[in-house]
Amino acid sequence: MAGRKRKEAADRFGSRLAKLRNTRGLTQTELGNLIGASQRMVAHYEKAAQPPPSEKLHLLAKALHITADELLGIKPLKEEDKAANKKLVKTVKRLEKLSQAEQKAVIHYINALTPRKTATS
Repeated sequence: MAGRKRKEAADRFGSRLAKLRNTRGLTQTELGNLIGASQRMVAHYEKAAQPPPSEKLHLLAKALHITADELLGIKPLKEEDKAANKKLVKTVKRLEKLSQAEQKAVIHYINALTPRKTATS
């Protein structure tokens, strides 16, 4: 019985990790690069019968901009983490590949379209 509960917890961890990685717009390779692991190891963490070692948990949480408790499912994710816009993340990644001048033009255009907060709002 205890073995089954451990397997279920690890499955939830793996699916939570995959979902968070996808929400952040990261591939397994990109996440692996951020934590010093291969794409294969990230895939293993997402499918394995147990969570990764504690030193990798810390690095995964840091790379995903959450706490280890949130990554492990001990604490619920903040609302903004649940609602992160995957399409927006991917778009920003594409924008990062533009030249400085092109990035400046895009930022100028976005600023023109979006209202700015005032000191009273």
